[in-house]
Amino acid sequence: MRALLFIIVLAVGLLATRSQVHSWWDPDLGQAVHKGEADARHLWLLGQKSVVVRFDRQTGARTVVGRDVVDLLRDGTHLWAASKIEGATDVSIADLKAVGGPAFSVEIEGEFIGLFATRGDRPGLLTSRQVLRPTGDGWQSYPLVAELKCGGAPATYSQVASSADGGLYIGCDVGEWGGGLQRIDWETGSSAIISQTTGEECSGLLSPECDPVVGLFADPDQSNCMIVGSSLAHMTGREGRVLRVCGDTITEVFSEPLRSRNPEYPQSWAFDGLVPAHDGWVAYGQHRYARSRSGTVEMRRNPALADRSGPRISEEQDGVLFVMEGCCWGYIDHPTEFRVLAVPVEPFE
Repeated sequence: MRALLFIIVLAVGLLATRSQVHSWWDPDLGQAVHKGEADARHLWLLGQKSVVVRFDRQTGARTVVGRDVVDLLRDGTHLWAASKIEGATDVSIADLKAVGGPAFSVEIEGEFIGLFATRGDRPGLLTSRQVLRPTGDGWQSYPLVAELKCGGAPATYSQVASSADGGLYIGCDVGEWGGGLQRIDWETGSSAIISQTTGEECSGLLSPECDPVVGLFADPDQSNCMIVGSSLAHMTGREGRVLRVCGDTITEVFSEPLRSRNPEYPQSWAFDGLVPAHDGWVAYGQHRYARSRSGTVEMRRNPALADRSGPRISEEQDGVLFVMEGCCWGYIDHPTEFRVLAVPVEPFE
């Protein structure tokens, strides 16, 4: 009887410990950090509660600079925030680098997907039914032929980016249910899946059924190309690749092979995200990151995280800040699973 009572008490204690681990929370950001941008002075974080908080990196002071924010975009000298109240048919656009500056209101059709860079005085917008490009003192709407989707999931499970030559792409991330890459012709309203498969299930590169896209940005070296991160860690499988997409041609830029018990099923390091830096890119995971500079890639251990005005943030390393994105699974004294977000420190120029 005592043995049974001991087991029950131990089980309750372990459950209580785990529940404490799940209680990571910030009063403004909520239970997770979704996006971040940084320069030498400030760090901006967009949280699960759709609030953007600006942190002074010298003093630690924190200021709420945006609410109801659904996307955050660095574009030249601007840091655009798109805000949308649930159920509303308009999106408000403001530049968080110009505090107190004007905000623009844009009427949209369909589900808002994201902002894309234009290198101009206003960003572009993509919804599930239209492309909105700035023109004159407003936005020109280009309807899409068919509603954008990520397979059977809504297109809101995606990120959008534009190439230097004006091309528009969305990368879908539906986890173990796949993802893939689509190119949108905003003038005709058509979209096309970009992949190279061998005909077998989950084969080749950027399979819509099996390859979530975790990072997408314009290739700084080739105006008609994109850099794409494709990665998945599910059950015992691990696969991650950084790819270059030029038109319909896909080439592998980087992968880190892992030991595999079965040579017929090779594995590679899976990462959580891929972001651009002025001198390359950063692919990042829970414990390690890959830093590309001038075509050379090095694997590094993540720096330690420490409490800094609420969120857990690292010291700057390799021109990058690492922020705890979400936590935790495991035990409070030794959380085994958490996610980090890599935020390159870049001037707005």
